[in-house]
Amino acid sequence: MSSETSPAAGWGYAPIGTDNVPTHCGGYALREGGADWVCGACDEHVRVGDIPGWTARTDATLAPTIPGVGSTTRG
Repeated sequence: MSSETSPAAGWGYAPIGTDNVPTHCGGYALREGGADWVCGACDEHVRVGDIPGWTARTDATLAPTIPGVGSTTRG
């Protein structure tokens, strides 16, 4: 892997409820356990610590959500 390629290229995150949830391929990722997540669309794996700007949320304030945004269908 080149030094220009991040292990989390294409990954981001969105505040959902009281947590940050990783996003990829236009949708939310699924938790595999601990800090490991998998994209619901393409099955790419990531550790949240590799996502640029990732921080665990420490507040208990619910983030606003928009129904249907970020949902993906596996088929």
